[in-house]
Amino acid sequence: MGKYVDDNSAKQIGEKIRKYRKEKGYSLDDVSLMTGLSINTLSSIENGGNTYVSHCIAICQALELKPSELFDIEIELKPRYELPPARRNRALTTLRINKLYETGFFSTPRFVESVVEELAVSYGVQVDSSEISTALKKLNDDGKLTFSKSGRRNLYVVRED
Repeated sequence: MGKYVDDNSAKQIGEKIRKYRKEKGYSLDDVSLMTGLSINTLSSIENGGNTYVSHCIAICQALELKPSELFDIEIELKPRYELPPARRNRALTTLRINKLYETGFFSTPRFVESVVEELAVSYGVQVDSSEISTALKKLNDDGKLTFSKSGRRNLYVVRED
């Protein structure tokens, strides 16, 4: 993936900076002195050029402007690229297993098969056991669950500290 450029958002932010700067009666040179940013950098930002968040924060400080006001712009609330279905399903599986953990499902030791069954009952989905094992391993790595072996199968339960 290449460098991300959102000309419309950068332009909206730049216009706001120019507006607030002029309302304060500051020149680009004044803001340059207060931020340590060059006049060329400030001019580029005001004209919709891409910049660093740290530059925007410095400008907000100089203009006594809350960053939330500067970034309160209209944007389309959707990802630039759709998540592939397999990745989306994996994310949903992890989210659902985390919900099972939060509701106490793992206070009783559980095999992967019982998690498969619970997801089918609760969410009406069939999930591959390898996806479930991956999510359960993450909960184990995070210190939330522990497991013991029962033959070749893992038995997962809430970690007691």
